[in-house]
Amino acid sequence: MPDSLAVAHSLPEAARAYIAYALVVLMFIALLGVLAIALFYRKTDKNGKDRRVRIRRRTIQLLAVSFVVPTVLILALDGILVREALATLLGTFLGYVLSGIGEETRG
Repeated sequence: MPDSLAVAHSLPEAARAYIAYALVVLMFIALLGVLAIALFYRKTDKNGKDRRVRIRRRTIQLLAVSFVVPTVLILALDGILVREALATLLGTFLGYVLSGIGEETRG
């Protein structure tokens, strides 16, 4: 299998399963963290009113990346994705996350 990741195929099957399990657990921790913050975290505004924290663009980007990147890594570990596809997808996600950093305003 010359197109598959050599490192992924050099790992024993049990190690790949543990890594995949850990990545899935990280995906759900990220989801639960974002939901917990959105549902339970409140802050006061300038007038002293209690306001809920809104889910904004960066939060959605973080949540999307926390699901997509582990999924891509699991597919790469199983040998489903070739090196070129993995590099393309990870580069795309990096560009997605870093896009618009200069446009962010503090408020």
